[in-house]
Amino acid sequence: MTATETVQAINWGHLTETIVHGTIKRRVFETDTMTIIRYEFAPDSVFPMHQHPEAQVTLIVSGALTFDYGDRAQRYRAGDIVVIPGNVAHEGRVTDEPTVALCIVVPPRSQSGSADSQT
Repeated sequence: MTATETVQAINWGHLTETIVHGTIKRRVFETDTMTIIRYEFAPDSVFPMHQHPEAQVTLIVSGALTFDYGDRAQRYRAGDIVVIPGNVAHEGRVTDEPTVALCIVVPPRSQSGSADSQT
């Protein structure tokens, strides 16, 4: 198999959408090396405090998202990239505007054992 034969292209619209924590829409795509999650937050959405063993990189695509780390909170806006090391507790909160965020989780959830998590 050549390298180009392993290239994958996925359209978010073709992935199953689930609702987590009441109002947050989520679509998940997994490869051998990472899990990629697209979240759509309605205004006044909260993703409760949680932690997971995987590192998480979050790109704020549109809107604004506040991460609360327990000892401090930080608001991030469209274009910001946030790197959260594994096992760091965090909560995601959206206040006044719809927000889209992409989360890249490494290693993939299925390899770390937290695949059933709503995070």
